[in-house]
Amino acid sequence: MEGYTQWAKGKGAFLNIFNSNFKVLKETSDGSTVGVKFTTSYTDEPETFKLIMDYGNWKVTERDKGERAPF
Repeated sequence: MEGYTQWAKGKGAFLNIFNSNFKVLKETSDGSTVGVKFTTSYTDEPETFKLIMDYGNWKVTERDKGERAPF
């Protein structure tokens, strides 16, 4: 969860996600990759994003074509 928290704090400077009822439903970690399933007040269905560790920094990325969701 530490990687997500750092990402969210940085993202909050550009987008006010803290007033969007952002809620983490699940998180999975595999070394330098983290999958996060979440909901917000902006969508009806849960969404998923992927974080990767790149030289000590967490970066948000999308799944590759054919890549299975972590949940």
